[in-house]
Amino acid sequence: MRTGVGGAWNATEEIVTPNNDTTYNIENLQPFTVYSFRVSAVNAMGRSKPSEETFHSVTLRERMFFHIYVCTCIL
Repeated sequence: MRTGVGGAWNATEEIVTPNNDTTYNIENLQPFTVYSFRVSAVNAMGRSKPSEETFHSVTLRERMFFHIYVCTCIL
């Protein structure tokens, strides 16, 4: 994962998906931040070269919070 447009790749962070899943949800990203990603495959033969970089993705400016208000009115 890379933070920012010209930032360095975080080569020390490795995420292994369970059960050979091909999707993964990344959590705890910072608001209004640019991220890009690469993936590699690992098997008995070793590790593949990283994929091409994804398009840059920008997280929302603020984290989404929802508040539900319940009002009881007696007339």
